[in-house]
Amino acid sequence: MTPDHVENAKQAVQHVAVTGFSWSATLLTILNLLVGSALVAWIKLRPKMRELDQSADAKLIETLSARVETLEKRMDADRQAFDQKLDAERQRHEAEASLLRHRANNSDQCIDALILVLENADDVPDKVKRAVISIKEMRDRQRTAQALEKGAMTGAKMAAATAVTGAV
Repeated sequence: MTPDHVENAKQAVQHVAVTGFSWSATLLTILNLLVGSALVAWIKLRPKMRELDQSADAKLIETLSARVETLEKRMDADRQAFDQKLDAERQRHEAEASLLRHRANNSDQCIDALILVLENADDVPDKVKRAVISIKEMRDRQRTAQALEKGAMTGAKMAAATAVTGAV
């Protein structure tokens, strides 16, 4: 450095020392003011931001509650419609089963009447009499098997009802 530059630097240092002014100190002061202002603004806005968050949460809860209520109402309506359909189908099936039982009972009565006629007839060949006896034995075995099956079904229904109600 030349003596002129040294002299200029000396004058600048003396000027700062006397007046307390420099560009770097000015920039640092402005920066401190900006950071401080931002911090103050953040501190002042923080309660309002919390309030906004809480109101948004409350609005979300309200919206979700309304949706759940709507879905529950729709499920109840669907359940009622399904129960009505199920009841109608059960009634239809019960009527069909009743008709089938009635037809089967009528057929049994016709077979029993035929067997009775053949047993009481005088001029029936021995082969027919043996067939009638065989058929009667077979029908007795079938009735016994049906009674056992009916008892098993009743026992299963009772066990299922006990399991559902929790009774011992």
